[in-house]
Amino acid sequence: MRFFTEGAGLPHSMTGFGAAEGNVAGGRLRIELRTVNHRFFNFAPKLPSELSALEADMRERLRQEIERGHVALSARWVESPAREAALAVDLERAQDVTQRLRELRDALGIAGDVTLDLVARQPDVLVSRTADAVEIPLAEVEPVLVKAAQECRAMRAREGAALAAELNMRLDEMVQHAEQVALRAPERLVRARSCILGQLNCPRSTMSEDLTWVLVFGDDAQRRTAVRLLERMGA
Repeated sequence: MRFFTEGAGLPHSMTGFGAAEGNVAGGRLRIELRTVNHRFFNFAPKLPSELSALEADMRERLRQEIERGHVALSARWVESPAREAALAVDLERAQDVTQRLRELRDALGIAGDVTLDLVARQPDVLVSRTADAVEIPLAEVEPVLVKAAQECRAMRAREGAALAAELNMRLDEMVQHAEQVALRAPERLVRARSCILGQLNCPRSTMSEDLTWVLVFGDDAQRRTAVRLLERMGA
């Protein structure tokens, strides 16, 4: 007997894990999802700074994939997004370096002028600055997010199927035991009747136990007979 079947809908485990990677904004992003039981949808994200503005959108998108549970999301860059580096001049630093070099020249009595090449070679005059982070739309992150969610749901389904198989096995055993117990009802009914009629020498407690057994496990006709015998015992 199958108590849980595909057609009737198998239970899903609330514990699951899913992960996915994909190219996003010139880098490579990895998203991991872990779910445990929770009465409602509870979203707990850990996002890199580039994705922090997408937290609300990612929450709503995940709600379409996972109805409820505590959902812990971790996102990290496997390869950071490419950013253009720009060379900038710290003019204030360059002016200060030029003034100090001239003071040094004069103090040492060295001939010649302070050249641009000499100033440019000094630390922090020319600096490399990374361009500001580009805003990343949800559309770029969504394929990776959805794939991780699907992996998580698949694991929850597998765990649920394993749970259903275990429950089916245990319920089958219970049915088999119940059927075996029911088969003993006629035997106990006959013994109780024989005891009451004096055909067998039985303690009163044994008769009561047999008839109670029949009342619990017997069919309708057997239970009616047991009631009559109990009434006779009490007469």
